[in-house]
Amino acid sequence: MQMQPVNQSGSEKKTTHASAQKVGGKEGTVAFASAAMQRKMTEPPLAEKLTDYNETAETHTKPFTPATPVQRVPGGQFADDPPNADGMYWDTVTRTNHNGSNVPEEITAVMRNPDYGGVPSVDPPGWAWLKTKFGKLKGTWVRFHIINAELGGPGNDTDNLVPTLHALNHNGGWRTLEDNAKDSATDEDDANDSTWTYVEVDLDYDDGYPAGIPSTIDAKWGYDDGNDWVQSGGNVHLAQNDPDDGDNNNYLPAAQITQGRLQEFGCSLFEAQVLKGLIDDQYDDQDEFEQYAAQEEADDRIGSDGWYAALNRMYVDEDDDIDGPYGLVVRNS
Repeated sequence: MQMQPVNQSGSEKKTTHASAQKVGGKEGTVAFASAAMQRKMTEPPLAEKLTDYNETAETHTKPFTPATPVQRVPGGQFADDPPNADGMYWDTVTRTNHNGSNVPEEITAVMRNPDYGGVPSVDPPGWAWLKTKFGKLKGTWVRFHIINAELGGPGNDTDNLVPTLHALNHNGGWRTLEDNAKDSATDEDDANDSTWTYVEVDLDYDDGYPAGIPSTIDAKWGYDDGNDWVQSGGNVHLAQNDPDDGDNNNYLPAAQITQGRLQEFGCSLFEAQVLKGLIDDQYDDQDEFEQYAAQEEADDRIGSDGWYAALNRMYVDEDDDIDGPYGLVVRNS
């Protein structure tokens, strides 16, 4: 049965942060209470970056080879002929079990003049594990489109998303492959001049890695020359290291942290009450959260070592793809 083309609007609704909802009814942002407080609020570890994991990634592009016909790529329902109507279509989708998670293993899609697939709006297997491991993922990990959104790859389908390091998502060889496929599949001046194009992606998973996180990703692309599918250029190979260093997964959503747990971090009962009000709210970014915390220090004349010890555990859970405001995550141990 021929699958229907993917049509995504790609629009995201922005949420405006309401300062008036902050603890104590504060509005706007304020200066720090004192130079000493300012230093405490801005020096590490409150603003610490995630450095526990060695963010190295092997990436390379195999040498270019002249365009030559290949055997049955695509090899699924469009092996003989492209679809009849423009759009993006799945030709082949195969999955595998990786440590208990059902994950994509081989994806082939064909497209011509596809609709935009949209930013990631669902979490693929492995994403929740990364959240509990590292807390704040923005700028470090991404929900990687297997088929690029501008080629019609949907952002609301876990078959098209896998967790990868930010560096892999911006690899030059990968970007070149996607850009070439876009140029082939879409002619901005005349849609009738666009060419049926395919992208094939193969993913491999190491049993030692957390469920859902691929170890390597390989891709190639090509087009329909009117008689056959023709591969263009060489393959692109991406690889990433195991993110599990054996340490405990420490981060929880702030909503799961009680006042009693805050006191165990070193806060007084009153400081824990104030801090609980702060962490139950949402913020546009880390700076805004720190400014509200500084305002509470000034108004309530608080700021013990226990207060800062608790603050140093907290990060605004910003997202690379979706606009805020965002909640907080807390390092729990």
